[in-house]
Amino acid sequence: MRNYEYIIASLPDLVLDFKAREFDFPSLVEEVKSLCSEKDCGLIDVLYNGPADDVKYPGRFLAEYFRFDREFREAKVSFLEGRPYDKSFEPVFSEKNLIEREKKIDALYWRKISEPVIFDVFTFDIILSILAKAKIVARWSALDQTAGETLFRELVREVRGTFKGVKIDQQ
Repeated sequence: MRNYEYIIASLPDLVLDFKAREFDFPSLVEEVKSLCSEKDCGLIDVLYNGPADDVKYPGRFLAEYFRFDREFREAKVSFLEGRPYDKSFEPVFSEKNLIEREKKIDALYWRKISEPVIFDVFTFDIILSILAKAKIVARWSALDQTAGETLFRELVREVRGTFKGVKIDQQ
C-alpha cells in the first residue's frame, strides 16, 4: 500500500512540551501499521526494536536516526568514563539537573529526527519521523511530573555514589 498521503494527513500534530496529557501511543502505532504494507510495518518494528547488526536501512531516515543514536550513546559513555567525546553534546552532558538533562536529550533527538525529512513530502520516512517523535511525546505523557520527579530523585538518592559524576539537586 502506498497511501502515505492519507496516513500522514491522519497523524496528530505533535509538540514537545514535556507535559503530561492523554496520548495513546500503542493505538497510534497499531492504526498506522494497519494502513501499511508488510515491508513498512517491518520498518516501524526496526524503529522501535532497534537495528539488527547486519541490516542495511532502506531510506535516509532510519540510517541517519540510528547513526545519530549510536554517536550520542558513544559520546555519553565517553563522558561518563572521562574520555574525550564530541563536544557538540556538552550542553546536554553539563546539565546538572537530571530532569532538565532528560528534557535536553529529548529535545536534541526531536531536532535530529526532523533533519533527514525536512524537505520530504508524503514519504514513508515522514511517517517514521512522526512515529519517532510520538514515542518521545508518549514518554513524557506517561509521567505525572510531580510524582515522577519525586520517584526519580528517590531512585537517584538510592544509587548515589554508585556512578561517578551523578549529581542531584537537593530541594
